[in-house]
Amino acid sequence: MSDIQETLLPVFIEETELALEQIATFIQAYRDGTETEEIFELARRAAHTIKGTAALVKRFQTSNLAHLLEQHLDVGQESDAADIEKISAWYTELCSYLTLAKEGVEEDTFESTAASAAVLGSFLDEADQDIINDFALPFMLKLHQAEEEQHEVLRPLCCRFFVGGRQYFISIKEVLEIYQCESFTYLQFAPTFVVGLLNIRGAVVPVINLAVVERSSGCADMAATYAVVATSARGDVAFISDTIPQLSMKTAGHHIEVASFIQDNKVQA
Repeated sequence: MSDIQETLLPVFIEETELALEQIATFIQAYRDGTETEEIFELARRAAHTIKGTAALVKRFQTSNLAHLLEQHLDVGQESDAADIEKISAWYTELCSYLTLAKEGVEEDTFESTAASAAVLGSFLDEADQDIINDFALPFMLKLHQAEEEQHEVLRPLCCRFFVGGRQYFISIKEVLEIYQCESFTYLQFAPTFVVGLLNIRGAVVPVINLAVVERSSGCADMAATYAVVATSARGDVAFISDTIPQLSMKTAGHHIEVASFIQDNKVQA
C-alpha cells in the first residue's frame, strides 16, 4: 500500500461507514413499507460515494460492487422482493470489504486483472468530472478539515498547483476552497495578470494568473478551469491553475504568501 493510500484510508473508512448506514436505512425502510423518495436518493448517492472513494484508494473490488449497486438503484425506485434481496446481499458484501479495510487488509489482486481495468476505464469515461467534483476535491478537503488530534497525521500542509509550467504552493491555513471556474467577469482596464472576477456565492474575488505576474508578459490562460481561492487579513483572491490543484503533505515550488501578494500587487476586488 502506498503512503498516500495509507493516508487516505481512514477518511475512506469514515465516509464508507456513513454511506453504508444510509443504504441500511433504505433496506429497512423498504421492508417496513416506509421508504420515501428522499431515503431512496440517499441510498443511491451513498453507493455513488463508495464507488468513487474506493477507487481513489485503489480498493477496486469495493468500487466495482458499489458501482453495480448504484446501477441497480439507477433503474428506479420500483423493485420487487428479489431486487431488495440483491441489494441486501451487495450491502452485506460491502460491509465485509469495509471490515478488511479497517483491519488494514488489502483486497485481492483485482486491480491487476483485465476486468478491473475495464471497470475503472468505464468509470472514468462515464464521470470524469464527477470524480473531480464528487470525490477527489471533497476527499482532499476532508483531510484539510480534520481537526481531532488523532487525525493530525491526515492534515496537509499546503495546496500545490501549476501555472505556465511552474509549481506554486499556498499554506493550507490560507486556502478557502478549490473552485471550478465556469466563467469569469472580465475587467477591461485591469492589470494583465488579473483574469477577471469570480462571484463565489455572492463574494466577489479577483482571479490572478501567476504566469503573467512572474513573466510580466503574455496573456492569461483562458483554458484554465480551476482556481485556488485563498484568504488573508487583506482580503480574498483566487489563483488559476493549469491542472487540478492538490492538497499535499509536502511543500514544493514557489511559495505564495497571500497577504504579501495582495499588498505588493495592489490587488483588490
